[in-house]
This record gives sequence, structure tokens and C-alpha cells, in this order.
Amino acid sequence: TPPLAGGAGGVVRESLERRGFRVRSETAGGALYLRGDRNRLAPLATLVTHLAVLLLLLGAALGSGYGWREEITIGPGETVEVGHESGLALRNDGFTIARYLDGSIAAYEAEVTVVVEGREVRRGIVRVNEPLTYGGVGLYLRGYAGTEGRHSVTLLAVRDPGYSPAIVAGFLLLLGLTVSLNFPYRCVHARIEPEGTLRLAGRAERRACDFGREFALLVEELRHVAANTDEEKDR
Repeated sequence: TPPLAGGAGGVVRESLERRGFRVRSETAGGALYLRGDRNRLAPLATLVTHLAVLLLLLGAALGSGYGWREEITIGPGETVEVGHESGLALRNDGFTIARYLDGSIAAYEAEVTVVVEGREVRRGIVRVNEPLTYGGVGLYLRGYAGTEGRHSVTLLAVRDPGYSPAIVAGFLLLLGLTVSLNFPYRCVHARIEPEGTLRLAGRAERRACDFGREFALLVEELRHVAANTDEEKDR
């Protein structure tokens, strides 16, 4: 740009800060150097995304290596072992079909007790899509059979140690991609010579076209300031 007035550093700093840049400055060899950073932590989002992928792989490995599923049918009042060295047994304490006033079915409810070494450690109601969990094992209602008051229930026992890492990975992946795509890193370098000449350079990690337009507006704004400064000098 054309030479700026003596307060050129303040003008450039104000223009950058107004656009959300964090500005640092130093003087060397008689020239003033300014650097503006915006979204400077955005590069970490790439690391977060990579971490998410690793967690997904870990979750898949844990699920396939140490997870299991077992479908169990339990008669009324019976206790059946789950197996898989879990040490768990399940008792069918009753099955209820809840209905609305018009007679339509509201919910299927199985009352289940978890037994470990002969001790009752957990009791609860299992509904469709509302599992009962104990010790990392989820119990899902799969079906029922029999007559009123004498229902056997079919439960799906699931142990998936990779589930939690997969959930965390999904959240981190969403966070990393959101930051990377919507808040890319931007950097502007400015050098102001002793006579007031300003040199600008900028770079962007992503969406360079958008940054190019923004950079052009910044240059135009500073040119306008420089032109006004020249007019004031000529008066």
C-alpha cells in the first residue's frame, strides 16, 4: 500500500482486531512487524479428528475381540445363566402387557432379576428399547410367548466394550470436522517500514477463496486510509 501515517501500526492492528485476529507485534531493524492469527487453535482439530479415527478402530477391535451377544429364553419364575464367563444369571419374575384405556398396547414389560453367585444384585423392568444393564451387560427385550400370567420372555444379553470408545470417537469426530470446516486457521503478516510503507501477506489452511476476498477487502481498507492520509498532507 502507499505509505501510511506515523500511527500505521495502530491502524493495521485495529483493522485486524476488528476482523477477529489476535495481533502481536515487534520491532526489528527499524521496521514494525505485526502478525494476526484467527482460529489459531484450529489446527488441533485435525489431531482431534485423527484421535477419533483411532478410537473408532479401538472400539471396533474391542467389540469384535471381547464383545458377545446371547439370546436367552426364560420361562416364568425360571433362572437361566447367561454364560460367556459373565457369572450372571437371569430370573423371569413376570411379564406384563400394558394397555391404554381403549385396549391398544402401550408397552411390553418384563420384570427381570440379575443373580450373581446366588445373590440378587439387580432387579428392574425391561421394555422395548429400554434395556436393563449390569456389569457392562445390557439386557434387551426381544420377545415373549405363552398365556396371560405364564409368559416366557426372550432377552438379548449384549456385552460391547467398544461401545463407549465408539461414542466418544463419534463426538470427537463431529467436533474436529466442525472446527476444521467452519473455523479454519487464518494468518496475516504485516511489515511497516520506517517511512510508512506497508507490506502485507496472508495465508489460510482451508477455504482460501473466502480468505482471498477478505484479504482483498483488508488491503482496500488500508489503501483507503493511506489515500486519506495523503490528502490530509496535501492540504
